[in-house]
Amino acid sequence: MYIVYWFNIPLPEWWDIFATTAGYNSDIDFLVLTDADVSKEIPSFDNIKYKYFEQNQINDLIKNKLDLDFTPKINHHKKFSEIRPMYGLLFSEELKGYDYWGWLNPHVMLGD
Repeated sequence: MYIVYWFNIPLPEWWDIFATTAGYNSDIDFLVLTDADVSKEIPSFDNIKYKYFEQNQINDLIKNKLDLDFTPKINHHKKFSEIRPMYGLLFSEELKGYDYWGWLNPHVMLGD
């Protein structure tokens, strides 16, 4: 299973707690799309992948994947959550090889 997140703001102060709980769930992979600086010391786990992704990239991605004649205007991080059902299409390259994908609000701490 692949879980996709997106942050266009600095990662929250409690991110290391979430990353630790996610990291212990080694049977789930996590893709974190962010333009935040992830070079700061945060827990590193093999099942958490960080990919630099700017907010304006989502508009181009939607336009190209849906073959639209116009460019959508997703201009706030809260709007990104409204297109979650499209993640399978938008991130199809990243999701290759996975049977399931999903999303999760990152303020939820995971158990294992």
